[in-house]
Amino acid sequence: LKLDYVQPWFANVDFNLHSELTYFDSAEKNAPAATRLHIAPGLSWSRFENWGEFVAEATLLQTNYRQQDAEVYGLEEDVSRTIGRARLYGGMTFERPGSWFGSDITQTLEPKIQYLYTSYQDQTNIGLYDTTRLQNNFAGLFRGQEFTGLDRISDTNQLTLGLTTRLLDNKD
Repeated sequence: LKLDYVQPWFANVDFNLHSELTYFDSAEKNAPAATRLHIAPGLSWSRFENWGEFVAEATLLQTNYRQQDAEVYGLEEDVSRTIGRARLYGGMTFERPGSWFGSDITQTLEPKIQYLYTSYQDQTNIGLYDTTRLQNNFAGLFRGQEFTGLDRISDTNQLTLGLTTRLLDNKD
């Protein structure tokens, strides 16, 4: 069961609330059953223009687990985890006309920068229910997560720089 709520407040500031209630059960013998409640309130300020974008976000990630037969798997029955996250992201787009093999084109130069901080908390007392490591690629550098699901939230304190260029044909 998921509930997402976004409420604009003022001057491009939004209040976000993402929540999820999940029950996990598996026929596999080495997978414990569990109930997970995740609530993530946050504030974000964003500005989007034709020439670029800027986003500032702060989120509190609160997750509670009730894990069945936890002692069999070396886990705790009741686990509560609170993690803070802050993100600053900016990108710009520069364009210039050009030519490529006799055809008119537009070349873009798109620098990006992101600072991401996610606080650390030991999560070894939580089972892996819907979590796997995500593939690292250029887009993943700005994703802010290393894992799918919510069972593992990686701690980060990183500055990421990226640069993309595109050659766009000018055909209508």
